Amino acid sequence: MFEYFVHFLQIGIPAYFANAAPTFLIKMRKHPIDFSMKWKGQRVLGDGKTIEGFILASIVAYLTGLLELQVIGNFSYEFLIIPPVGFLFIGVGAMIGDMVGSFIKRRMKMKRGEDAG
Repeated sequence: MFEYFVHFLQIGIPAYFANAAPTFLIKMRKHPIDFSMKWKGQRVLGDGKTIEGFILASIVAYLTGLLELQVIGNFSYEFLIIPPVGFLFIGVGAMIGDMVGSFIKRRMKMKRGEDAG
């Protein structure tokens, strides 16, 4: 059972950090990942999804995963199930999931930051 918990953390922590990372790009010039394109009169994703945020989130997930490998590896290597490049894919996957959610929210005419739940 403990092994499953460690696997969950190994995947979950980089994804959580990836989702939080773009919020720190406050003063930086940002480029919308949808290039400000519209679909049916509405922005595809909105201003909240940027190229810089996508890249930063992927890098943060990768670095968080590498740190995890060091910490978990100090205890036991049997718990390590994800190769280092896998953490990059976790970050990319987290951002793609975030963009899908943003796309759906735009279709439902919800504003940026509005709770979809």
